[in-house]
Amino acid sequence: MGAFPECERHLIRQPMRFLLLLILLPTLLFPGPVLAADDPAAILTITGADRLYAESELPPAASADWEPYEFEGAIRVGTRAGDRRTWFRFELDRPADAGDVKYSLYFWRYNMSLTVFMNGQELGGDFFRPGYQTLAWNHPMLVDIPLSSWEPGSNVFHIRFNPSPFGGTFADIKFAPDSILRPIWQDMLNAKVRVNEYLLVFGILVSVCTLVLFLVRRQDSVYLWFFGVSVSWCVLLTHFVIYYNPIPYQYWLPLVHIAIDTWVVSIFAFVGAPEDIQGPAR
Repeated sequence: MGAFPECERHLIRQPMRFLLLLILLPTLLFPGPVLAADDPAAILTITGADRLYAESELPPAASADWEPYEFEGAIRVGTRAGDRRTWFRFELDRPADAGDVKYSLYFWRYNMSLTVFMNGQELGGDFFRPGYQTLAWNHPMLVDIPLSSWEPGSNVFHIRFNPSPFGGTFADIKFAPDSILRPIWQDMLNAKVRVNEYLLVFGILVSVCTLVLFLVRRQDSVYLWFFGVSVSWCVLLTHFVIYYNPIPYQYWLPLVHIAIDTWVVSIFAFVGAPEDIQGPAR
């Protein structure tokens, strides 16, 4: 077999590199939390709370062994040996305009799921399905506070937080009128989840097309390596967009890391593979 002429190799290489650039787009589309609001001064950042490890479904009593805890960005709140259910407790005074303005709590980073209680009553949180675990690490959460839930003076909030088997991540909480926090939450959801849903569909189509090309021309390893690039990246994109992990988390997370390693190996092999593309016999 003779090699492709340089011009033909160039024509093959360029479209594949263009597809690779599109596969890499998610790395440019995941900004950190941006709290650009009409009135940023109206946003209260809750940087600390009382913490308690307890397996109860309802908020523990105030007399329990609570301890002060500070949120410092997106920090880990547990380890492999300490992945127990965690309760957080903090208080907020009733805003002067709470009778007319709806307020919300915004959770921009946590792993894996949480439920919010106000004065002992559940407000909202992640929804559970039997046999599934909630994987909300990339999904921001906005919890509305009904106008009727406010009591005069101080109001007590509890967060029931379920970490992963490898520990958990929990960041500071934002409190402000819903009209300020909702656009921030929506922008973050679009940037971190919705865009990647479209990219995942595109990645699946690219993977299928590349596999077909490889089955037609099995002697050209460039298609096989690019298939490895696109499939492994699709696994990572799936980790970005899913709300319920398809298999237990202690198996799912290692699979994601294996996909990342596979992507690195495949991309290096793909870069060199076009030089070995073989053409028809002359």
